[in-house]
Amino acid sequence: VRQAVSEIASTGFKDTVQAGDVIIAKVDLPKQQIYANEGYQIVSIYDQVVDKETGQVEKKLVDQLEDMSTTKSESYTRYLQLQVNSEETAIVTPAEIGLVTLKDELTLSLWLAIPGFFWVVV
Repeated sequence: VRQAVSEIASTGFKDTVQAGDVIIAKVDLPKQQIYANEGYQIVSIYDQVVDKETGQVEKKLVDQLEDMSTTKSESYTRYLQLQVNSEETAIVTPAEIGLVTLKDELTLSLWLAIPGFFWVVV
């Protein structure tokens, strides 16, 4: 529990998403043990493409999810490796899981909570 709280606190309200951060899935992918509204730690972020000449799969690690330098220049696909439990990881695209950053989720929750606080006080 202490580790989970520390991971959430370190991710907090950052403007970038990188390996080690916690993201929130908005789509269920039961075969990959990913469930909506659950947080998952990012193990790595990489772009992948199959070389048309050699047929080899080429992977390029990226530091941040927002780094679009390889995906804009070539036909790379962005993948996230997520820690789904203590022993296993899952490989997904941000679109597959309906990726929401912890910052966005906390901001939305705060906006939804404000009217509730108003009615409790009144």
